[in-house]
Amino acid sequence: MATGESWHELMYDCARQKSIVFECLDTQDYFSMKEFGRMECGNQKIAYLFFISFMIIVSFVFLNLFIAIILESFNTS
Repeated sequence: MATGESWHELMYDCARQKSIVFECLDTQDYFSMKEFGRMECGNQKIAYLFFISFMIIVSFVFLNLFIAIILESFNTS
């Protein structure tokens, strides 16, 4: 996910709510997951906040890493 490849699809999957085409349980334990095979509903606000903030932070870290490598190579030459 840190590479930026299809991170938004994972975010949308984590933010899924109960609808006509997607059936999920509001609260879930291991027994109900094993028996019924259904997934737990996601939380839209938390999913959007987590994934967008993660992508911003990782982008800044990688940008600073590349700038540090370039400045180090200028320093040695």
